[in-house]
Amino acid sequence: MNDDEVDALIAGLHTKRPLPTLPVPAAPAVAPWYRRRWVGGLALAAGLLLSVVGVQQLREDRVTARGDGPLAPTLSLDLSVARSGETVRLGDGMSVAVGEAIYFRVSAVPDAPVVLSVETPTGREAITSLTAGAEAEVLQSEQGYVGYVPDAPGPHTFRLVAEGAELSVAVTARPKK
Repeated sequence: MNDDEVDALIAGLHTKRPLPTLPVPAAPAVAPWYRRRWVGGLALAAGLLLSVVGVQQLREDRVTARGDGPLAPTLSLDLSVARSGETVRLGDGMSVAVGEAIYFRVSAVPDAPVVLSVETPTGREAITSLTAGAEAEVLQSEQGYVGYVPDAPGPHTFRLVAEGAELSVAVTARPKK
């Protein structure tokens, strides 16, 4: 507004004629979507719903049984070796000396028939088969403890196999010092 328009507006206040009006701005076009409050509320509600559903799915056990057959047993296979009068537990990737006796503890939940075997550089060899129970037990036979003595250096993979389940532990036999 310039000075003349302001003067005319002031002069019009003292007269009986109609007052001049300022132009009314045109209504703005539809506000962009991000300016609408309901869109923000909807996005917040959707985010909250997705986070609740996601947390619930993380809590659920995703393993389901299908069909009429039994579930595969959960197997456990522990290896140990006697060194200097002490029992040393062997883990995956550890090493033993050629000639050291390796002993086994096995379990299966629920009870299941299992086969214990070893894969060596020269082939696969069955060690024993038995029905393993929920309580881990050292393998024994009528002659004493069941063990395996590596006779050659290299990788030795011990496998415990039941119907629908398999567990393996790999050790390396190194030459005697």
